[in-house]
Amino acid sequence: GGISSVIGALALIGFLAFLAGVGIVVVSASQGRPVRNGIMLSVAGLIVGLLLTVVSQGIIVVEPQQAAVVFQTLSGRLEDPRGPGTHIIIPVLQDATIYPVRQQEYTMADESEQVGQRGNDAIVARTRDGQEVRIDVTVLFNINPSQVNTVHERWQNTYLDQFVRPTVRNLVRNEVALYPAEAIYGVSRAELESRAEANIRLAFEREGLNLT
Repeated sequence: GGISSVIGALALIGFLAFLAGVGIVVVSASQGRPVRNGIMLSVAGLIVGLLLTVVSQGIIVVEPQQAAVVFQTLSGRLEDPRGPGTHIIIPVLQDATIYPVRQQEYTMADESEQVGQRGNDAIVARTRDGQEVRIDVTVLFNINPSQVNTVHERWQNTYLDQFVRPTVRNLVRNEVALYPAEAIYGVSRAELESRAEANIRLAFEREGLNLT
């Protein structure tokens, strides 16, 4: 964030002052002049540089549509999630992980052009009468800001590949198995969609996600 960048720049200036002080000490000593001023500058620069470095590492900026999970390294506990804004944490004793809470889209379809998605990724399922069908599915969802700790505890940053993808595929296959192929492409399509959506919503809610 902007604040931590400014503090980081000031810390760099402190370290440059430390190096300048060391240089003054070396030159003064070689010329037989007092080195007191150089020592004071180097000590002050080092203290300021180290202090501001620690401070900059303790500032986290949470953007709109984000939430931060804060982990206490000594106790192993998670604090209440931090919302948008600038927050202070204690480096080493606290560790922050930022998650997006905006709406996300995940598509499983044949020849999907969506960035980061697999090609030919439609859900392959068998109907009640044993026929194989391929179904394109897109889910729109977001991490519930008040339950971001749940996502972090159970999935961390693997929730897309290890939860969203396999859960949706499994639940859609379960629903397809209840209908004959003719019904899926006809009168029962809307019912299939509704049942699948309801089951996906429940599964997502248990893991801290909102299906939209």
